[in-house]
Amino acid sequence: MLVTDADNASRVNSVYVYNDVVYAIGFEIFPTEIRATLWKNGANITLKYSFSEAYSIAGFKDNIYIAGQINKNATLWTNRTGDFVDTNLSSIDPSFAKSVFLTNNDLTLTGVSIVGIVGTNALTYINNNNTL
Repeated sequence: MLVTDADNASRVNSVYVYNDVVYAIGFEIFPTEIRATLWKNGANITLKYSFSEAYSIAGFKDNIYIAGQINKNATLWTNRTGDFVDTNLSSIDPSFAKSVFLTNNDLTLTGVSIVGIVGTNALTYINNNNTL
């Protein structure tokens, strides 16, 4: 069971399990904003106040990586220091980090950027901090 404010809607987008700890990520909808949220064994942790969403989670042991967006800017949250730190991944507004995964010690993110007046979607692929 996820702990959330009963007056607010919420959605889970992705789940990661390590050593009997269940991490679920998504967002909660408040009257004035949407907040990216992590639920750790059901207890909620707001990743960012403001307009933010978390879409995908991956991990290696206790290191957790979360892809999402803050104010329509692609964002990666990491917890290597124990607290979750957000990193803006794009100078293009709007942009969204939609998926994160680990393979052979490589951290890979995928997402989209909305480019130009007509709003053309451009696929973004980042591998170990290198945009491809």
